[in-house]
Amino acid sequence: MISKITVVIPMYNREAYIADTITSILRQSSEDFHIIILDDASIDHSCDIVKSFKDKRITLIEFDKHIGHAGIHNIGNSMVKSPYTSIMDSDDIMPPYRLGLQYKYMTEHPEIDILGGGYQCFGHASGLRLPLAITSAQIQLSLLFRSTLVHGTALFRTSLLQDTGVAYHENYLGSEDWALWVDLIGKANMHNLNASLLKYRVGEQSLTVQINNNRELRKSRRSIHYQIQRQAIRNLNIHLSQNDEELFLNYFSLDYTDPFPEIDRQRILGILGTMQNQAEKEHHDTAHFFRSFSLHRMQLLDQMRTAQLEDG
Repeated sequence: MISKITVVIPMYNREAYIADTITSILRQSSEDFHIIILDDASIDHSCDIVKSFKDKRITLIEFDKHIGHAGIHNIGNSMVKSPYTSIMDSDDIMPPYRLGLQYKYMTEHPEIDILGGGYQCFGHASGLRLPLAITSAQIQLSLLFRSTLVHGTALFRTSLLQDTGVAYHENYLGSEDWALWVDLIGKANMHNLNASLLKYRVGEQSLTVQINNNRELRKSRRSIHYQIQRQAIRNLNIHLSQNDEELFLNYFSLDYTDPFPEIDRQRILGILGTMQNQAEKEHHDTAHFFRSFSLHRMQLLDQMRTAQLEDG
C-alpha cells in the first residue's frame, strides 16, 4: 500500500545524528508515511544504525560510490510513489506535528505545489527563524536575492518534478535548493507557513563555514550565485541593461566584499525601482514586499561589508 508521504533523506557519515533524525520522524502524529534513506557510500557506521530500526516504513538504499548530495536527492525523488514528498537532512530533527500539519494544509489548498516554513536552530547557533516571504509571489521575488523557502522544511507534490522535469543542479556548493526553486518560478505555486517545521542543526564545520574559509570556494560560490540570480531575473521576466544587471549581481552577492561608492548605491536604488515596477506587472500587490525585502537585504550586506573593512 502506498503511503501519503515519502520522506527522502540523503545520508553521508551521519552515525552521530541519524538515529535522532529517524526517531523524530517515527514520532510523527501522522503515521501514514514512508522513509527512504539513501546512503552516499558512508565510511562510518551510519548504515548499521539505520538497520537497527526494525520498522517496515524505513527503506535503506546503499551506494558503493559517492555521488553527492544533489545527485542522491535526484535519485531519491525519482523513486517516490506517494503523492507527497518531504525533504529532510540526516542530522536535523522533525517536530512531531510537521507531516500532519503540512499534509492537512496541502489537501485543503490544492493550488499549492510546495509548502515550507520556519525552523529552530540548535547546536552551534540558536534561535527561531520564521519566513520573511509567505505567498508564492513573495517567495519567487525574494529568490532574486536568496532562498526564502527553506529546503529542509519543504513538502511538495511528487508529480511536480516529474511533470516539469526540473531537478537539482549538481556541484552547486550548497545552493542546489535555491537553484531548484528558481527553476520552478512560473511552474509551481509556493507557500510558507508562519510556523517552525524543523529543528535545524548548525554544525561547527558546516559547508558554509568551509566555503567562507576558502578563497577559491568563495570565488566558485559567487559564480554559482550569479548563475542562479541571472536565471531568476529571466524567469521573473525582468529586463535590465547589462551594466545594471552586473551591478545588481555584485551588490547583492555575499562574496563581493569591495566597498561601493555612494553613486553606485544610488544606482542600485534606481535599479530596484525598475525591477519593482516590472515585477508588479507579473506579480500584483507585491510592490511593498519587494521594496522592504530588497532594502532590508541591502542594509544587511552594507553592514557586513563595513564590518569586514573594519576587521581587515
